[in-house]
Amino acid sequence: MAHLDLRKELEEIFWNINRFAESTAPQVQRQVIRIIGQMALFLADLPFPVTVSMDLDVVSEIDPRIQRELDLLLIQKGFRLETGPPRSLMPPETTFRKIFSWPKVEVQIADPDSVIVSKAMQGRPKDRKLILTYAEFFPAVRKRL
Repeated sequence: MAHLDLRKELEEIFWNINRFAESTAPQVQRQVIRIIGQMALFLADLPFPVTVSMDLDVVSEIDPRIQRELDLLLIQKGFRLETGPPRSLMPPETTFRKIFSWPKVEVQIADPDSVIVSKAMQGRPKDRKLILTYAEFFPAVRKRL
């Protein structure tokens, strides 16, 4: 239940970003927001529980006005927008899947295999259990680790 609540909360945030873009910044091109990291895994509906991070890691170029509004909306809900991790932290073959879409905003998540490979490349001890659990459910990822 908590998973659905969080997903709906994020959907509402992005829907509000779309409304903001339509009303306040109509000249802004459609924004494609690409989510990586722990939140991408959480939103991927994996067959095992994934601890949610309050960081929303994004690798897209976002119009500064849209980014400010997104940051404010996320902070109000207890999240933090992280635009720092460079795209190079993700494997070059990373693909993205659309999860929300409106006229001015599309939200995509990185494929879970690539997120796990990225976590393995970073070598943080805190990710070890998650990587091993993921590999148990999706053994094909072991070829990429």
